[in-house]
Amino acid sequence: AANGSISPAACPYGYAGYRYRECLNGELSEIHDEMCELKLPKNLKYEANSFSFFIDAPSSTGLPRYTNLIDQFSIYGEQQLPLGLTLDSNSGVISGVPEVEWENATFVVLGENAKGFTFTRISIQVEQGYCEADSEFERTKTGEYAVYACSSQGLYLGERKRKCEATTRGGKWSSIEGICISIFSIVVMILLMVILGILVVVLFVRIRQARRQEKRKLPKTYIQQYVPEEFEMVQI
Repeated sequence: AANGSISPAACPYGYAGYRYRECLNGELSEIHDEMCELKLPKNLKYEANSFSFFIDAPSSTGLPRYTNLIDQFSIYGEQQLPLGLTLDSNSGVISGVPEVEWENATFVVLGENAKGFTFTRISIQVEQGYCEADSEFERTKTGEYAVYACSSQGLYLGERKRKCEATTRGGKWSSIEGICISIFSIVVMILLMVILGILVVVLFVRIRQARRQEKRKLPKTYIQQYVPEEFEMVQI
């Protein structure tokens, strides 16, 4: 820029107009931005217009998209979101862990800056998640256990259970806990333990008898013990 003129440049994103620096005595001045004007926010929208969440499952609408700048987000009319969900006023994300079922409801989300606001409508519903019946386990709500009594299949003891865990798509079965043991197997195990115990006792008795017999067969041993002026035989 020539001396006494200005050097213009575009305003930052979200602003209209221009900013400039003056050329004075061969040097550029500080940046002047009084000619930059904040634009209205617009085109606010989320990835979808409708969201379906499940109880106890971490949920989120994701970040909204919009044009220009937004300083604050809010729900129009202070309408209450489903219990467990909150709106981040800085990012516009609605997230949390829903706690109760919620019929489909429409919410107006506002995006504002000093110039004005824009808005969008989204609908949210919260459903109870389930794990569908699988083998011996019945259809079960998320967060609960399905328990199978082994006695229902005959001569068996014990129980098997699985937890229905909450996910963003409903419910998912966890791994199976517990085992079923047949009464016949228990009886066989007890008999084997008794037989093993008897064998141990018999083996112990035989070992003791063998040691006694060995002691009886050992020859008597004599030694000479020296005493004054004579020897005598002493049995030990």
